[in-house]
Amino acid sequence: MFPTATVAPIPQDGGPDLVLPIQNTRGINQAYLRPTPSGPLLGDGVARSEWMLLVENEFRSAFTAQEDAEFWRLVFTRRFGVPGGEWAVTLPLINSGGGVMDPFIAWWHRSVAHHTVPGQESAPRGRFFYRLADGTPISSGTGIGDLKFEYSFRVPGQPRLSLKLPTGNPSYLFGSGGVDLALSAENTWRFWPAYSFTAHAGVVYQSPSTLWSRTRPWAPVYTLALAYEPWERQSFVLQLSAEGSPIDNRQPYLDQTNRIITLAYSKAVKEGVWTFWVSEDGDIGQLNLNQNVNVGADFTIGIRFTQKR
Repeated sequence: MFPTATVAPIPQDGGPDLVLPIQNTRGINQAYLRPTPSGPLLGDGVARSEWMLLVENEFRSAFTAQEDAEFWRLVFTRRFGVPGGEWAVTLPLINSGGGVMDPFIAWWHRSVAHHTVPGQESAPRGRFFYRLADGTPISSGTGIGDLKFEYSFRVPGQPRLSLKLPTGNPSYLFGSGGVDLALSAENTWRFWPAYSFTAHAGVVYQSPSTLWSRTRPWAPVYTLALAYEPWERQSFVLQLSAEGSPIDNRQPYLDQTNRIITLAYSKAVKEGVWTFWVSEDGDIGQLNLNQNVNVGADFTIGIRFTQKR
């Protein structure tokens, strides 16, 4: 007899992560609201803090977009379980600049990805140059991003309402300068003892930016994650994150659904849960993934700590 799948939420209190709360890591995408999967809701009266560090290096040279930058994001989230669901508030601290990862990215392309990005080899190392599709220049700097509030309902599918307030400066791409709203839902199924699958989907209303033009009013998002738990309190996660382009680039390649792929390792310890991951767009070794993993930051490293209680 084979174990059957279940549609019940998987308890995750004290266990490793089975899905990652990340969106597409490209800089312009990060300036808009994106609901992300959160896993099971906290119990009534339970509160939890989460810290996440994202280091995103991106390079793109196109007729309608010039992107050569590195963004460091320290994201704090506080979650509160209540009788009817869960509240969450999130605020990032962001630094943008030329960064330090360019030599590593060059090695990654030669040794792992086995492909090069046109113009990247000849670009100066550590350069910051960012110009949006409508010609708007972006400056480098440090500051807070947009404040996000979310409420998830304690019913099947965990429907969630999300609101983004324009606390981040759009001149630095720390936000769009507008208020965004989103509705999303997610569910996790376990099949066989060590495997689980999470699906998450939503839609975002994006208000126009106060700095640049051609914001798309609606953007769909979805996440698919496969988790494998080979040992107790440890997991590996393979995740596909996809979303509609936040702006009209007037270039078919950038305007298609933007997708990245992520590989993560998560371990639960006494104090909480540590999770480490890398995200990539494009080819991985000899695998031609460009039809399914296409537009995002060139390479992203992530570290997340979730406080147990």
